[in-house]
Amino acid sequence: MTEYGTIDLLFLDYTSQWKAEEDYFDRERLLEMIYRCQPEILVDDRLAYFKDNVRDFDYYTPEICVPNQPQIVKGREVPWETCATMNDHWGYCSKDQNFKPADMLIRKLVECVSKGGNMLLNVGPDARGNIPEESLQILAKIGKWMNKNSASVYGCGESGLPKPENGRITGKGNRFYYHIMENAIGSVPLYGIEPGKVQAIRLLSDGSERKLQDNWMVNNYPDVAFVEVSDSPYLPDEVDTVLEIIMK
Repeated sequence: MTEYGTIDLLFLDYTSQWKAEEDYFDRERLLEMIYRCQPEILVDDRLAYFKDNVRDFDYYTPEICVPNQPQIVKGREVPWETCATMNDHWGYCSKDQNFKPADMLIRKLVECVSKGGNMLLNVGPDARGNIPEESLQILAKIGKWMNKNSASVYGCGESGLPKPENGRITGKGNRFYYHIMENAIGSVPLYGIEPGKVQAIRLLSDGSERKLQDNWMVNNYPDVAFVEVSDSPYLPDEVDTVLEIIMK
């Protein structure tokens, strides 16, 4: 806490061998020292289970799961990030080939952001300390998607709109990012988006404009914006097609 200048964030972890009643790490003394040396630091929740289960931490770190509700500590909402592994282990395990597909990790990243959280994705080494080939392939696919759609993730958070049945929505300022993960048999409904409040819609991956639909069928649903995303039965990106919606 004193040898590295200003420290923004401290991720404390712990052993599974502790007993809560023993307060093995002398939690109160440790936290007092941390905050005294670094008053502006953010400390995670992993010492919060030692004294009467008091959760007085700065941010929450659920492991290999995505919370379904805001995380409230002493009446205030705290930031959170899901900690996830690419396979089933945090470090080297020669027998663990149970790698999560890139499609799943992309969608889980978007889910975290749409709920106001972050994803911390672990990459474990092989026996020689290298990034495994399986991880490289997965990261390359995630990177390819992010190269075209990163604006819908970086700096974004909750949109304030309910989760649509065909995907997720992230938000930033007057822009909504509608993540379509399930195609429609006709024009795609953008649930929660009122047509009269839309200034422009474009496909984020290439910047091409998408016009609001205006016909006898969609006019039966005046409170929902409809767009033609593709001229085929397939979405432009089968994993996650993102529309940037600029609101008036």
